[in-house]
Amino acid sequence: MHMYTLGRTLRSGDGVKRDRSKAAMWFRRAATNGVVASQYNYGKLLEFGWNAPDGKKDERSAAAWYKRAATQARPRSPVHPLPAVSIP
Repeated sequence: MHMYTLGRTLRSGDGVKRDRSKAAMWFRRAATNGVVASQYNYGKLLEFGWNAPDGKKDERSAAAWYKRAATQARPRSPVHPLPAVSIP
């Protein structure tokens, strides 16, 4: 859960210099360890291209992370309801 907190702090810039690239790295590490909130947040960074230096969106990967989060989330989890993501 500490990896998620670090990612959230870096994404928001709360008390530290905002760095979405590093936030994405920490969200991904936590996400691969099963932290649902990180799976959702990593998907969000991918969906909007906030993690990429060129700002390129990766909606297909984002949808996969959203799905992974949804399959693990409890009904009262903050990731419900998940946003609609259309995949071209």
